Amino acid sequence: MKKVFWGISARSTSATIAVYSEDLHELVFAARAEHYSKVKNDPELNVGIINDALEYGMPSVIIWHESTIKNRFYKLINREPFEKTPKQYMAKFFSKTTLDRISFKSIDRHKAIALGAVLTSQLDAAAILIVDDSPFGKTISIWGAIDTSIKQVYSKTFPNSLGLFSRLITQRIGGQPYDQKRLMDLAGYGRSNYSPIMIGEIFNGSIDHDFEIINQDSWRPELKSDSNRFNIAASAQEIIESGIINLAVHAKILTGSENLIYSGSMTTNIVANSTLASAGLFKKIWIPPMAGDGSVGAALSISKTRHRLKTIYLGKNLYSTVTPEEIVDRLLSDGIVCVAHGKTEFSTFSHGNRAIFVNPTNKVAKEKLDAITNRKKNTAYSCSILQERTSEFFIVPQSLISPHMQYAMTCRFYDEFPAICRVDGTARVQTVSVDNPVLYEILKIWEEKTTQPLLLTASLKTKSGTLVNSTDDIAQFESDHSIRVLR
Repeated sequence: MKKVFWGISARSTSATIAVYSEDLHELVFAARAEHYSKVKNDPELNVGIINDALEYGMPSVIIWHESTIKNRFYKLINREPFEKTPKQYMAKFFSKTTLDRISFKSIDRHKAIALGAVLTSQLDAAAILIVDDSPFGKTISIWGAIDTSIKQVYSKTFPNSLGLFSRLITQRIGGQPYDQKRLMDLAGYGRSNYSPIMIGEIFNGSIDHDFEIINQDSWRPELKSDSNRFNIAASAQEIIESGIINLAVHAKILTGSENLIYSGSMTTNIVANSTLASAGLFKKIWIPPMAGDGSVGAALSISKTRHRLKTIYLGKNLYSTVTPEEIVDRLLSDGIVCVAHGKTEFSTFSHGNRAIFVNPTNKVAKEKLDAITNRKKNTAYSCSILQERTSEFFIVPQSLISPHMQYAMTCRFYDEFPAICRVDGTARVQTVSVDNPVLYEILKIWEEKTTQPLLLTASLKTKSGTLVNSTDDIAQFESDHSIRVLR
């Protein structure tokens, strides 16, 4: 009998499912509920994602990414009504007879994130640092990892959270709470002259590993000008970077490890990631592509075997027929091409399968992209570049590779590629190797035709801000923007 394990995150976080096949020793499916419901950061599972997961077999075990006992404890102390148990919750998708054949387990949220990170890391020993933006419970934890075994050695709980601080400041400067990109972009225009005042008024006077947040009110609302907002953003960014560095130092002291696995939702701050990498504290750093999601760790938690993450393309398959040659031909003729092929990324943004590619030197095509994405002022696009030519165009910290766009790199030719660069000259870069075969071939053909090894990239998204995930989504996108999507 085929053994299939489902790891599930839902209700208290963006809902996801990861499916591990014990027979294949492989992660065969992983998807976000928002890609099906079109509700950004949707915390609820839906029939669409359940049905796609079932294509890989009925689960023998479902592992819930959150301790049910701990969840109920937090509900109790906050005087909130209890949620349904995982088995009760899944009753809307399965019959009672089917549910009775499934074993239900739960796993601590940070433990699931830590396991998912270490089991996909290929590191034999490492310190694990998790920094997330959970609105309750654990917000920071440090673990020691040897082979596939992990042990927690430090933790902090809400409200002592760099994620909470990031949310408060992002809202203060006019952004959405979880939009760290907005914070990073505006920080490039400012100076960090408010940092000492913030540390004294929001924190307990320190941003070392024992920091405490003592004030959650909107900080200095009288500072309303654009220059003030930019300086607030720059100061907050500096504090976040310092906080993460101090936590990483503490992780090294506690574990004695020369390697670091860094995970949690705060890894979406790619400028802080680059500062951490450039600090030279560790020989190797691994940041898993699924940020703060714990469904992968939950799915892998029973077998506890190492799993090389071969691809981030683990979602719904559109079984497309478009070729790299056709994509490049459209780029050469129009300067812009929209693409939806293969499986959807297990991510909130494109890695190449749900993408808009643009000639980075074509201003007219860039204007078309601006109209499609309704891009905000003071923001930059990402770029995808052949890994072997990255150092020609960017200053690469610690010779890093960035297949999942997790680092900011300084562009050597800012004036030639302004659309991908922030005002500080850095860009969000995806280094593409043969491990991402279709995108690699697109870039190789583009290089042969133009001598350029890079493309400006954006995510192919619906108006709700979620990745295109079906033929209906494609049809709606084409209608909304009067542009064809190749698939």
